[in-house]
Amino acid sequence: MDSNLSFEAAGELFQATTANAGNFVNDFLLIIILVGLMLFFMFRSGRRGVVALTMAVYIGISLYELFPFKEMVLEAAADSPMANLALMAIMLIALTTFPYIVLKRVVVTDFLGRLGIVFLLIVSFLLTATLLASAYHILPIREFYAFTPALDALFAPKEFFFWWFISPLVALFEMAK
Repeated sequence: MDSNLSFEAAGELFQATTANAGNFVNDFLLIIILVGLMLFFMFRSGRRGVVALTMAVYIGISLYELFPFKEMVLEAAADSPMANLALMAIMLIALTTFPYIVLKRVVVTDFLGRLGIVFLLIVSFLLTATLLASAYHILPIREFYAFTPALDALFAPKEFFFWWFISPLVALFEMAK
């Protein structure tokens, strides 16, 4: 009888563990996908690309926030939330791509040495976190996408925004030592 109970307890523990692992993946799927895309991009672009992308994200978010015709462009698709989201994404991508191209041409970086996978993973995660924090506090993404409570806990508090926002710069600074 006791051995039966231990097998049942082990089975319940296994089910609970796999359910928790599934919930974790579901909660953080957006982060996992974005980090993967960033990693792929960083592997392809090299050292200059890592620095250029990091700086271009800051410039793109700033330009989006300060763009004088933003409201006029977004009002053009006010009837359709998906069209509004698409216009927002196009503007943000365009306002990030141009600085990236310029920075990729002018950034000369020997300070990073050999880029390891750990460094690229850290910078990819921190850039993803910066984008998500910006989505919470600058971009009206929450009107279109329901984030999970786990992501809300990480990115919704206004007090965390500054720290998520500067984290990629801190990582680059630390690697430059």
